[in-house]
Amino acid sequence: MKKAISRYLALAFLSVFFTACSSSDQVDIDDQPDYQAYGVYNKTTTLFSYTQYEDQWSVLTYETSYSFRIQNYDQKQVLTISSIPRTVQKGATYTIDVAVYGIDNITPGVKTVTAVRKKDNHLLMYDEENEISYYVYH
Repeated sequence: MKKAISRYLALAFLSVFFTACSSSDQVDIDDQPDYQAYGVYNKTTTLFSYTQYEDQWSVLTYETSYSFRIQNYDQKQVLTISSIPRTVQKGATYTIDVAVYGIDNITPGVKTVTAVRKKDNHLLMYDEENEISYYVYH
């Protein structure tokens, strides 16, 4: 009887623990900052962004996706975000590919992001695992 009670209490504790963690760890996608320049952000910290008259940005369009790129010739820095779907709905989750050259504070690779906001040819994507936002032309 004591074993049964202790197992029940252990399972009940684990159930409460995991339920509490999963609900509090969710990010409200409506509560993301409004960024003013294309780029990559960690909450309110700018990791890399487009600066008018200093940088160039471009879009390469494919059948179902596109790539967004910011480059600065003087500082020899390039950010490319590829595999962005051409049609996206708020809340959709998908993967993008991030490539960098000359930028040390952004980790390249495949990232899982959620579409947070799409407005006036701007798209905000959020990587919840790494707490990184990607703000691009769309």
